[in-house]
Amino acid sequence: MMCLRLKNERDDYYKALTLYLNSSLTFIQLLAYLATTIGSWVALHSDQTWFNALVPDLESLPKDVLHEVVRTFNEVAKTEEGLTHLYSRYSSGSELQRKIDRVALKIVGLEWSDEQLDELYRALKFELDVMQRISEESSKARRKVGRKKRGKSGENSKATQTGLDRWARKRRILIKYPSLA
Repeated sequence: MMCLRLKNERDDYYKALTLYLNSSLTFIQLLAYLATTIGSWVALHSDQTWFNALVPDLESLPKDVLHEVVRTFNEVAKTEEGLTHLYSRYSSGSELQRKIDRVALKIVGLEWSDEQLDELYRALKFELDVMQRISEESSKARRKVGRKKRGKSGENSKATQTGLDRWARKRRILIKYPSLA
């Protein structure tokens, strides 16, 4: 769990931050930094993931937007219906997720239509489906390699994976990443 303190310790800013961190905008950022582990598990390493997630300057929000964020947070916090996992919310176009995302978009100065949100949810669901399929197929491949290895004890047929940076360093290759600035 990340522990943090805002300069201004008003609950309103904590509520705004919590709502924003539960939005699709933050989820997209987390997808970019997650590390796949064994099976269908992923690791969200704080040094690679959360510290790279961008959040808006909440203390500079216009008062009307901050009031709307707090009102939405209070509404969502009391919700008992529609509390399903994220995949299900993207699959169904959940109104709960829409509330969170509409306010998160307002925080960053955007307003999207329902059609735009539907498109975002389709894309995120597709990404999660692809990740699940890759996980299942790689898991099957590992089991198959394990059976082959047990059958032929003299062969080293284990498939391994490594990060691009590690692979490049081992081969003394310099990789320059493009700047997004």
